[in-house]
Parts: sequence; structure tokens; C-alpha cells
Amino acid sequence: MANEDTERVEVEEVVDLEEWAAAGRQVPRHCGGFRIRVNGERHVVREPTVAFERIVELAGFEPGALACVRVRVRGKKPRVLAPGEDVDLTSPGIERFQVSEHCVVEVKLNKTEFELAVPSTGAKVKAAAIAAGARIKPDFVLFLVLEDGHTEQVGDDEVVYVDKGACFKAVDSDDNS
Repeated sequence: MANEDTERVEVEEVVDLEEWAAAGRQVPRHCGGFRIRVNGERHVVREPTVAFERIVELAGFEPGALACVRVRVRGKKPRVLAPGEDVDLTSPGIERFQVSEHCVVEVKLNKTEFELAVPSTGAKVKAAAIAAGARIKPDFVLFLVLEDGHTEQVGDDEVVYVDKGACFKAVDSDDNS
């Protein structure tokens, strides 16, 4: 029943996400707009979801620019968003967004942990891992290990957006196993 009441709440004014998060209040789906902060500047969006690309635009980047977008949720570590990802502004605790040309996250390739600038490419992932001591070569085949344990191949020129704790696997291109 509480969810029904939350869904039916309507507010006529613009809701400031930081204020509502600080007060621990559930942001309503229907209101006069949602005030978000992107790189310190406040913006009002009308829909309850905002896309990665819109956040990049609000930060003043050119359309289609490669950028790292982090969403800050009260009480949690910032999370890196991927292109095409939408953020539900009514999710509990959404506070603000930080956009930069890149951000640095800790990742792992095989058993080597290292820092990676995001967004990155498959070739840059391998180069950063090699610089950190990974026993691979630039011609190894790179895979991103997904949450369900499956893998997805990452080409050398393919751009990847990953968050802290992401795991990669690299195998010799001659490996037939």
C-alpha cells in the first residue's frame, strides 16, 4: 500500500533532488520538474528519467563527445554511467552528476589490479594492464567479464565504459582452449 501512495504523490513545484535526498524523502514521479546538479550547475529537467547523453550536454560537452558521467547517490559511492543509460530521477537518494573527459577507476585484468581512465578502448585497457605488470601482450584477445559470469569480447578500437571493480580477461590469440 505504501508504494501505491508514493506513486500517487503529485507535487506542483520543481523538486530539488539534493534537498529531497538530504531529507530522506521519496521523489514523486509527477511534479513540476526535477532540479539536478551537473558539475556544480543546477538544471531543471521535466521528465522523471534523464539520459547519459542529456547529462553530457548539460555539462557543456559537444553532442557525441566521449565523457565519463558519474551519478552520486546519497550514502553510496558514485557510479559510472554508460552511453545510452537512463537514470530514474525518482530512485531513492539521487543527488547530483559529475561529468569529465575521463575518470579513473580500479579494475582487474586476469589477476592484475590497476587503474584505468574511463572511457577507454580495448587497446588502452591492455596497455594499462601491461604497465601494471599483467603478463599479457598487446595482441591478446580482450574480454569484459559480465556480472553473470559471461564474457563479451572488446576490440582494440572499441570504447568501453566500466566502473570500479570491473574485471577483464585476456587470452593469447593463439590459444585454442
